[in-house]
Amino acid sequence: MAFEFKVAAQSQVDDETQLEDGEEPKPAVEFDILGQHFAADKPTPGRINVLFSARGGVEGTREVWNFLRDVLWDDGYDRLRALVANGEFPPMLLFGGDELNDEGVVDHIISATAGRPTQPSNDSSPSPKSTGSRSTGRSRSVTSTP
Repeated sequence: MAFEFKVAAQSQVDDETQLEDGEEPKPAVEFDILGQHFAADKPTPGRINVLFSARGGVEGTREVWNFLRDVLWDDGYDRLRALVANGEFPPMLLFGGDELNDEGVVDHIISATAGRPTQPSNDSSPSPKSTGSRSTGRSRSVTSTP
C-alpha cells in the first residue's frame, strides 16, 4: 500500500510543478451549457472512486453535487445548480446522457481529463454470412424401437 500512495503522491506533485513561475493554472476541461462557459479541474482518482461508490439514491445525488463543487472553477457550481433548480437543465444530464447527449456533465469531465474524450464507435464491420444450417439450440431427438 505504501508504494501505491507514494506513486499517487508523486503524480500529484508532478501535476502541480508543471506550471512555470508566474504562469496561471489552466482548467483541465472547458465546456458550454446553455450559452454559459464552464471550466473544471482534473478530478483526483480518490474523488472519482467516492463518486462511483455512491451511485444511486440520495447519496449518489449528493456525491454528484459534491464532485461538481470540487472540480468546477469560480462560480460554475452555483451557476449549474441554478440552471437545474430553474428547470433549464435536466438533472439527469449531470450524470449520464439522454437520447440527444451521449454523456452527462460528470461523464464528460471524467472522460476528457482521463485522456479519452471520444466515445468508442458503434460502427462495426458486417459479420460474415453463415453458410451452414441455422441452429435452434435444441439437439435432435433420437427415437429407438425395441
